[in-house]
Amino acid sequence: MLFDTPGWNINNANIKQNKRRKRNKKQKEEEPQKEEEEEEEVVEQQPKKKVAPVGINLQSNSNLDGSRFRILNETLYTSTGEEALKLFQEDEQNSTNNNNNNFQIYHRGFRSQIQQWPENPVQVIAKDLIQNTSSPILIADLGCGEATLAKLLAASHRHSHFSTLSYDLMADHEGWITLAECSSSIPLPGSFNDRTRNGVVDLVVCCLSLMSTDWVGMILEARRILKQDGQLQIAEVTSRFIDIHQFIQFITKLGFTATSKPDESNSHFILFKFAKSTTSLNLSDPKTKEETIQSGAKLLKPCIYKRR
Repeated sequence: MLFDTPGWNINNANIKQNKRRKRNKKQKEEEPQKEEEEEEEVVEQQPKKKVAPVGINLQSNSNLDGSRFRILNETLYTSTGEEALKLFQEDEQNSTNNNNNNFQIYHRGFRSQIQQWPENPVQVIAKDLIQNTSSPILIADLGCGEATLAKLLAASHRHSHFSTLSYDLMADHEGWITLAECSSSIPLPGSFNDRTRNGVVDLVVCCLSLMSTDWVGMILEARRILKQDGQLQIAEVTSRFIDIHQFIQFITKLGFTATSKPDESNSHFILFKFAKSTTSLNLSDPKTKEETIQSGAKLLKPCIYKRR
């Protein structure tokens, strides 16, 4: 053996100690590296925040808008015009986002529903007016929504024939819509007394707007602001009518004459055309007016979307 050869004075213990020192030194040099590696592993193992895809966020917002639209829709059909006005005014005061207030959400939902119909009634009315109006007329669009009728007529090749006043529960920032609660107070001259004859409007349009429980008040306001022989056009959802004949009789009683048969060619809505005429009702009397509004309320059913 090498270590037993004479002349070799090698201490085994020293050899072992030296080996230990070398090993310890090596371990000390390697330990920081291991710690660094462990730290890196911990960092890599930290859970990453999950970010929902944009499509999911959009779908979620769409679902929320859809739910709010259905709630608002039911509220508007089961409230008076004054209550609906208060609902939108309070929301406007509290809302910090004009694109996400109740009025905007309702009309986005409404637009989405109408797009699924075979025809849009306001487009049918606009097309008829463009084709058949031969002289300038003043139009009042009651419950105008997004003022679609006024915009369509203004963009037509016969735009000079039409001056359109658009009224709804909220005004817009572009100047198309004037704030008005249409079942009680449209800011235009007129009278319930036919002898006065100071109505100024040639045509009133109520397109899917007879919503409130006091919708009859909107017809009375239409009559008040119309010139004698002025025209009234109504478009309403087909499923709302309990009896179409009774509805026509009631509108006639208020002081109108049907100028044509109701247009039932569309599966989703019915179009009516009337002209202002005389009435035996004393609508200048507040009591008679209120009784008249109450008597016709149930002729139209509320349009409630089924919950899924």
